[in-house]
Amino acid sequence: MASIISSFHDFQQLPPELRLRVWALALPPPRIIELTWTSQARSVTSKSTTPAILHACQESRYSTIGYYQEVQLGTCSQAILVDFERDTIFLGPGCRHLVPSGKSDPWVMQNRKVIRDIKSAVLLQQHLGLVAFDCEFLLGMEDSEREHSLHEILDSMEKLKQVVVVKTVDGQKKKAGGSLEPVFSDQRMDMCIGRLETYQDLRGDRPKFTSSKAMHKSIS
Repeated sequence: MASIISSFHDFQQLPPELRLRVWALALPPPRIIELTWTSQARSVTSKSTTPAILHACQESRYSTIGYYQEVQLGTCSQAILVDFERDTIFLGPGCRHLVPSGKSDPWVMQNRKVIRDIKSAVLLQQHLGLVAFDCEFLLGMEDSEREHSLHEILDSMEKLKQVVVVKTVDGQKKKAGGSLEPVFSDQRMDMCIGRLETYQDLRGDRPKFTSSKAMHKSIS
């Protein structure tokens, strides 16, 4: 082992094309970018951190920044870096807000602001092919007494190919990004799938997307 280490070239002395290849191989695995409402920002923000490789050095950032696009939502100044080829945008449980107990309508104004922020994000409109919805957020948008906000969001996504309905459960320990695991039977999630199918029936002229169910282990 000592001989191997002693014979390894200084990284900066490697040919540029080899260094660039190393940085490309060091890219993080596909991420779950969870979006949530933040009252301080009065907008939707991301709970995900910036990929560490973008902070390693100037060369690492220069050689890998092209994989990401900067998404901004609403009036928030946060730039959310997304690799649309690999990352999953997750509209998490933090997107849905309830008013204090005893109020008649749990769908407060913040939720409508969340929907506006999402459907008006130009890069999501142009590039998002995979999106995950928290089950309760999706059902809340489709309440029979208000506008079909889910339809507005889906209508805005021009490249959409896959929708995942997610049931969030508490994880045993904090793990950045959490994980998505298949779910085979859940009544409320089945309701979500049914509403997605209804949407596709009503929008017969639009390209079809697939829908599936998953469980998300929260990072709280």
